[in-house]
Amino acid sequence: MRIKSVDNTYLIENRSGRIVIEEMVNEKGEKLISYYRINNFKVNDSEYWEPDPDKLKKVQYKELPNDIRRALRKMKLK
Repeated sequence: MRIKSVDNTYLIENRSGRIVIEEMVNEKGEKLISYYRINNFKVNDSEYWEPDPDKLKKVQYKELPNDIRRALRKMKLK
């Protein structure tokens, strides 16, 4: 499966930390939702990498589209 596009990327801060949610479309036109928790990773002895939260759309849970909120509830993230 190949990802054709990433349409929206959201940042939510909740009790379990900062979560990034991405709305994607695969090559068949199916909508997919991915999520991951933001952590920083050690690259070298003194260098850390972390996704840039300034490039993400920071939203509250209630502002997310209904289908994404439904998926988060199923995964027990909300």
